[in-house]
Amino acid sequence: MVIIKQLNDAASIEDACALLHNRLIEQIGWNFLPKNPSQLRVEIRNNRHLLVDRFTDNAAWFGAFDDSMLVGCLRVTFVDENNKLEIDGYKNSQVIQEYLPENRSNCTEMTRIAILKNYSGLGILRSLCLAAFKYCDSNKYSICGAPSNVHVISLFKRIQFPLKMANAFKYEEQDPESVHFYFADQGKLEIKNMIMLLESLDKSRESACA
Repeated sequence: MVIIKQLNDAASIEDACALLHNRLIEQIGWNFLPKNPSQLRVEIRNNRHLLVDRFTDNAAWFGAFDDSMLVGCLRVTFVDENNKLEIDGYKNSQVIQEYLPENRSNCTEMTRIAILKNYSGLGILRSLCLAAFKYCDSNKYSICGAPSNVHVISLFKRIQFPLKMANAFKYEEQDPESVHFYFADQGKLEIKNMIMLLESLDKSRESACA
């Protein structure tokens, strides 16, 4: 049985960064520019390749575990010292600025979702999102996301994550797909609604498996 935990120590976050490298770089072949606003880079620690960036230590991380093995991860990042989210660093994101509050201090951004290939289709993405949304709701954070992954976009549609702009922009020109931009306002109970729908999906899956 896969369980979800918040990753609260450096070793667990390092495991998540190793998982990100394995899934996003080695398997999917994500190609980012060496000089990028997120300071994305690959580091080698303890004989492992890690995918890290300038928000690695400025985020709440969530992990999916099969026994003691980390099989999935997701994070929500906070604003930097300039009150900017990661997405703000990319010039192409200017098209979505009108949907974000001027003061970002109560906003988070969902990024770096990765699930081991042989664990897909088990509801892990739903469970990770549920944990992240509950965290944001309890801490009164609004949340935004800009995925291009079809599985993430499909889930966001099912749980009514407010879509502000489809095919909004590409982070970098060489990216194969544009991202959709979503923003859920905690003050409008939009996150609570998504939590309710995610829990409903989990119950439906449990009934189907019974």
